[in-house]
Amino acid sequence: MDSLPPIKGGVSLSGLPGSQSSLQLLFASLQLALAKTNKEKTMTYMDSIQAEQVKTKQVASFISEARDCQVQAKETNRQSSPMSAEMKQFFDDNQLSLSSSQDRAMLEQEIARVESQTADQLRAIAYDTKAATMARQEDIMYSESEWKHNIESLEKYMETLGTDTQQKMVYIQDFMGQYNSYLTGADSAIKKSAETLANLARIK
Repeated sequence: MDSLPPIKGGVSLSGLPGSQSSLQLLFASLQLALAKTNKEKTMTYMDSIQAEQVKTKQVASFISEARDCQVQAKETNRQSSPMSAEMKQFFDDNQLSLSSSQDRAMLEQEIARVESQTADQLRAIAYDTKAATMARQEDIMYSESEWKHNIESLEKYMETLGTDTQQKMVYIQDFMGQYNSYLTGADSAIKKSAETLANLARIK
């Protein structure tokens, strides 16, 4: 059998049946690798969406709790109600804006009332104040208007979570479309490679 002529630069072996099969398998391998990458990206986004859904439920629960606290602050004589330690931690963990305003009128009234007390009463008040301060280390008091601010912070965060989830769903649809396209391309290349090998076998 005569030897093949020397291969010069720029000359492709793609015209040979065996080479065509190898190129098709290489293409199929690349398509499968791309499909795997897109699948991994899709799973990452799906995990993120599931985590955001859990957090969204937490926010909804805290919004309901905050509204109850707002009503309580409006109805109580102190005109304020405490925030639970769990909600405070959620605000801190997610860097949400907490109302930092103070009810100056209430504070001034309390100062005036304290200044009018006798020495004995002041000692009693000091004791009660210390006890109250210790009891409130885990809970922070907020007025009705301050609760409004806190509720708005939670609502904005929920809206942000919803927007982020929708965007990730768009990414997932795009990745899945590419994933299916790559699998189709790989399947087609494998079939063509098989056909090429079958034709080569018949020639032999």
